[in-house]
Amino acid sequence: MIESLQERNIACRDWIDMINQASPATATATVLVVEDDFLVRLCAADALGDAGFTVLEAASGPDALRILESGPVDVVFTDINMPGAFDGAGLARLVRQRWPETVVVITSGRGCPEEELGEALFLPKPYMPDSLSRLIEEALGGHDNANSVRCLAG
Repeated sequence: MIESLQERNIACRDWIDMINQASPATATATVLVVEDDFLVRLCAADALGDAGFTVLEAASGPDALRILESGPVDVVFTDINMPGAFDGAGLARLVRQRWPETVVVITSGRGCPEEELGEALFLPKPYMPDSLSRLIEEALGGHDNANSVRCLAG
């Protein structure tokens, strides 16, 4: 378990270095990272940006909704447990209703909540950057798993 801010920063840098070794992302795809923990959001956004994605960031479901309403997003990558008017599962339901072409990937450190997800992908925390980028690339590539729940090992 990472205890200090310095250890978290080192882990984040190591994580980003690892994603730089991953395969290139689908060109110009836009990913919205929704995570209330600033450092986790920063690491995910930096890693996905380094993998070639255009990355937008939000700290809550309502913030994400405002971004989604302002322009097209290819993938929403959201933590399931967030404070505010609605959590990641609520955001996933809204996205599937209003923007059904947008891929939804949910993450959580509490196991795969299959009953709550509907048509979404799942990646457990802690996850490796190559697992995140690979899952998003597969979903954008139209693989059969892009519209169904799938619990992966991080």
